[in-house]
Amino acid sequence: MDELLNQEREARSQNDQERMIIVYKKIMENCKSDIERIQICKLLGKRKGLIKPAFKNLISYLIEIFTNQTSSKEILIDLLEKFLSEVINGKIFLEEERICVTNLLKKTYESKKAYLSALNSILIPIETFSTVQEKSIIEYQLEQLRLSNFVQDWIKGDIIIKKIRMRYFKETNDLEMERLFYQRANDFYIGQEKFLEVSEKFRLLKNFKNELGTVNFKINFDKENYENDESRKYKMENVILSSFFCIIALYENERENFYKRREILLKSNLEDDYNLIEIKEILKIFLSSDIITYENLKNIFKIFPFANIYNEKIINSINEHNFFVVQKYFKTISLNQLSSIINMSVEECVSKICFMVNNNLIDCKIDQRKEMVQFKIPKVEWKESVGCVLNRLVKANYLIHNEIIENEEESQ
Repeated sequence: MDELLNQEREARSQNDQERMIIVYKKIMENCKSDIERIQICKLLGKRKGLIKPAFKNLISYLIEIFTNQTSSKEILIDLLEKFLSEVINGKIFLEEERICVTNLLKKTYESKKAYLSALNSILIPIETFSTVQEKSIIEYQLEQLRLSNFVQDWIKGDIIIKKIRMRYFKETNDLEMERLFYQRANDFYIGQEKFLEVSEKFRLLKNFKNELGTVNFKINFDKENYENDESRKYKMENVILSSFFCIIALYENERENFYKRREILLKSNLEDDYNLIEIKEILKIFLSSDIITYENLKNIFKIFPFANIYNEKIINSINEHNFFVVQKYFKTISLNQLSSIINMSVEECVSKICFMVNNNLIDCKIDQRKEMVQFKIPKVEWKESVGCVLNRLVKANYLIHNEIIENEEESQ
């Protein structure tokens, strides 16, 4: 071993890359165990005048040895983690090797069904890596997002999704990667119950070619008519799903510009030629100022076999729509009447009103002694009302003035 270390020193001093690669391999072959290989590699990595390409080659060589010669998954995990912490981490020129080793760790953990450990093994700040191609960074981040969705760690998922640079997709026109992002993002937003985001993503997915992906939700509609037109079927599925998730979206889960965004989506899906007539009828109801009943949405359960999972969301969406309809047509209404119309208990009505008032969605007050709800007329309507009153006063004043003149003429 001493002779090999002398050869390593000579090759390093002469900056002889090819010779250094050969010497490195001989040193590793002379080691008695994988642990010893890691320890020697750690020492070699700290030498002054390190030939980085040769050392990168050594790292790849050791990764191959560990994966091919280690039969136990537990031992392989221990080796890779030790290799990462003692040799690879912290070295900028080994960023690609760090990705490779963490991916190996992830796959090994997944084969043991240790999915949380698999996620933790790849939670590295890859967005800071400067020697790695951006495509590799995006691929890695999407894998992080996939695993965080799988273990339902929505906090980590939220952090990951914000780190993905969206401009990459436009700059590179990488359609396959962009489609994969929208699908993974949808899995995340469904877990977060941010259904308006889900609806928007399905509309975006509609624009991709069907060869790039499939829809993971079962939808019941006459697909036989589209057997020879897979592209149209794919677009229809995405528009139909966009409509469903738009219908069940609620303000309390995603508040920013919620009602404006929802109205745009409802109208877009209503006008879309790829949508079903039955779905369009439901969208029309939600865009109208009519009271909606549960019966109006019976077709949803025929078209979407999974809709029962979201039954509570459907009911809440109906109730929220009906609440705004009541506000539009009533200035005063009893709590009992309101609870009957929007299908909530009186306590739930009071809670809903408090929530909407606190979020500046409505302007009203509750007289608990009389059990009455008083809606305030919006300022715009007050202006219109005042304008009407003034016009009538002017007209009345004109009529009175004319009558006075007529009376004076008669008296003369």
